[in-house]
Amino acid sequence: MAESLEKLKQAEAVKAAEKRKTQMEEDRKARIKDYMDSAMVLQGQMRYEEALGQLESLLVLDPMNNNALIQKQTLEDMISYRKQIEVNKKKSKERTDVLRKTVEASIPYAEDMTYPDIWKEKIASPYRKPEEPLGLDPEDVEVYKQLDEIVDLSALTADMPFSDAIEELKNSVEPPLKIIVLWRDLEDTANILDNTEINMDGVPAIRLGTGLENLLQAVSGGFADLDYVVQKGVITIATIESLPSKLVTRVYNVTDLLGQPAFFTQGMMGMMGMGGYGGGMGGYGGGMGGYGGGMGGYGGGMGGYGGGGYGGGLGGYGGGGYGGYGGGGLGGYGGGGYGGGGYGGGGYGGGGYGGGGGLGGYGGGLGGYGGGMGGYGGGMGGYGGGYGQIDFAREYRGENLMYLIQDTIEPDSWWEAGGEGTITVYEGKKLIVLQTRDVHNEIETLLNEMRKSLGHQVAIETRFLVVTENFLEDIGFDVDFTWDPGGNWSPIQFSQGSMGAAVPEITKVPGSLAGISTALEVGGPGISGYASYGNILDDLQVSFLIRATQAHTDATTLTAPKVTVLSGETATFQIQRDISYALPPTVLGSGGGAGFAPGGGGFGGGYPGGYGGGYGSSSVLQNVQRIPAGTTLTITPTIDPDKKYVLLNIMTFLQDLLRLKTHEVEAVIPGQAGSPTTRVPYRIEVPETERSSVQTRVNVPDEGTLLLGGQRISAEIEKEAGVPILSKIPLLGRLFSNRTIVKDHKILLILVKPTIILQEEREQEAIAAMEDKI
Repeated sequence: MAESLEKLKQAEAVKAAEKRKTQMEEDRKARIKDYMDSAMVLQGQMRYEEALGQLESLLVLDPMNNNALIQKQTLEDMISYRKQIEVNKKKSKERTDVLRKTVEASIPYAEDMTYPDIWKEKIASPYRKPEEPLGLDPEDVEVYKQLDEIVDLSALTADMPFSDAIEELKNSVEPPLKIIVLWRDLEDTANILDNTEINMDGVPAIRLGTGLENLLQAVSGGFADLDYVVQKGVITIATIESLPSKLVTRVYNVTDLLGQPAFFTQGMMGMMGMGGYGGGMGGYGGGMGGYGGGMGGYGGGMGGYGGGGYGGGLGGYGGGGYGGYGGGGLGGYGGGGYGGGGYGGGGYGGGGYGGGGGLGGYGGGLGGYGGGMGGYGGGMGGYGGGYGQIDFAREYRGENLMYLIQDTIEPDSWWEAGGEGTITVYEGKKLIVLQTRDVHNEIETLLNEMRKSLGHQVAIETRFLVVTENFLEDIGFDVDFTWDPGGNWSPIQFSQGSMGAAVPEITKVPGSLAGISTALEVGGPGISGYASYGNILDDLQVSFLIRATQAHTDATTLTAPKVTVLSGETATFQIQRDISYALPPTVLGSGGGAGFAPGGGGFGGGYPGGYGGGYGSSSVLQNVQRIPAGTTLTITPTIDPDKKYVLLNIMTFLQDLLRLKTHEVEAVIPGQAGSPTTRVPYRIEVPETERSSVQTRVNVPDEGTLLLGGQRISAEIEKEAGVPILSKIPLLGRLFSNRTIVKDHKILLILVKPTIILQEEREQEAIAAMEDKI
């Protein structure tokens, strides 16, 4: 019996296990179907990543499900393809945005200042607010704002108890003030009780803080002074001796006020000053050197090509000393010289090729581009380096601001005058001030007013307007004839030379057209030329020579540099180009030979003078000179108090290359060993430049135009030559007369136009324009 029961139980257990197995299989298939159906639905909704997740869950249940594997691969491909499409879309969008911004960057804005279209949104942003001074408790800030409100205290009467008056003040604003009165201190020290009469009448409209101060002063009664402090949003009233200090520490960020003012004048020195481009101690063409002067002259001196150098001084671009291409000296283009007797000592910038050292450097000499004694960026000063001048200047300005605050705001409250307040400049950027709240308010007001004036800018445009007009009229006849009277008479010849007497003469005005006629006489192409005719008419032989030219040109050239700078500061605007021109090469001989190098104090270049002498090899150094041309504007504007006029300190300079004039010269080469001297002709090109500059101080109305200076050059030459008597015969006399008219005019005007840019005014105009568009 027991065995039967055991077998029955086993059979039931097997049957239950099979049932569970069957149920689990059915559940697995149902879940697989659900996953597949869900994946298909998500795929239809283009939610491929979620569909792929469903398939991955399905494959956990049935890793070899063929449909799921195929569908999974399809989805992965589709996801990859979609990502590729998204990348291409993003690439196309970014490319379009870049191209759009490139086109936008090329917009030539006409206004001096243009605000962005989203300016209203920018200024409305909570992050675009001025930083509050550090050290203020937010709760105290709210209390002080309430104390600054205008309230009605007309309910106060002289016989009102002190405690009732405190309640009146407390409830005069919303939310009510939190006021604590130390009654024990008032009773013990000042004999003031809660029912003490206040002895003052109320005012209908008064600042709450002022009303509280007047109330405490009226109640004091002369026994002890009462005061209040604000801490953690609570106002505490007690006698002054019992209150904690009212001094609070605040940190003011004054980086903008202590920033380096603009004073950029090096650009003018680069073309005119004591060093500069063509430098030395003379400037471009002056000082101790002149254009090619100094201790050498254009082609002379003690050696090298250019002697004293390109710009004179004691060294210069191409000369000085004995040496080579760039020779030493105290200034000039390369300072210590390009080679200084070879490419070694001296160097491009003094001491090898590394610019900035020695007494020269790139901008060299005692001035140069960056000033100091140290060239372009280094030495003992340089462009912006040296020994930290900028940091020292910032500290100096910080101390000046500190003294200004101490001298103008409660002078007796500072430590130096016996008070408790202190002020410290930290890192040349911040002011750390320990003072009362009222003094802090005055400091904040002063700094804000200083910042307002800091934002005033001036845009200055200087115009160099050159107007030229050139006119030429040249009509000439040269009629020569021979008449044979016959018989025993020899032929009678008649010739005139009046045509040459009326040749147009070139004036000193640039662009004169008189040279056109001269060019045509030698066969040049143009609008006219010669017409000659000769023939035998019986016993009369006549030759004609006709010259006719008429030309007229009008030209207007405008150069208008423009720069914007803060009022009271200096800015320099410079556009300069270097014009290169070649001169005859310098031939250096190791022991002589036939080296030919004009200039440099003879014909040796590498020697103090002479042709070269001796024997050996030689080397050729190409001489390529450079001349600067361009415009420089250095301006210091100051806006007058009523903001209607601008006081200008202005230095403006224009240098232009008119032409390269060719000179033909001969070099006399002495003979050797009894050989005769020889003359070698060669040509050199010398630049002909024109410089216009104005340095003045003027007062100009806002957006007005002032004529700073100008020059008018006018030349008129009229020539008439002919044969007496014959030239006066009507009609026929024209064959025996010649007439030339040359008229040249040049007008140079230097104009200046300042425009005041007030930040608040421009901002309001921009916002109004944006609102009009809406």
